[in-house]
Amino acid sequence: MQQDKPKRHRRTEEELLRDLEAQLARLREKAEARKQREEPIIKSTAKLVKSVRKYAQEAQDAGRTDLSLSAQAFAAGLERAAAQPPAEERGRRSRGGDPDSEQS
Repeated sequence: MQQDKPKRHRRTEEELLRDLEAQLARLREKAEARKQREEPIIKSTAKLVKSVRKYAQEAQDAGRTDLSLSAQAFAAGLERAAAQPPAEERGRRSRGGDPDSEQS
């Protein structure tokens, strides 16, 4: 009546190390996201978006759907822009290409 217990898999040092590195990467991403949210300009952006959404609702209530839709689109664009890192951190380059590269 003894049931067979499933065999346990003992992780190797390489597996442990890989898992710890993945955990460290997740923690770094989380810390960076927290740091970005704490920036004063991001906090100001959140307040502005809240005000614009309130305006959009008032415009909708007043029957001005055109103004409401414009305000909603503007608020969505602000939120999307605030969620992205600044252009210099995204690796944005000018249209001329890399100035350090040699052209023949």
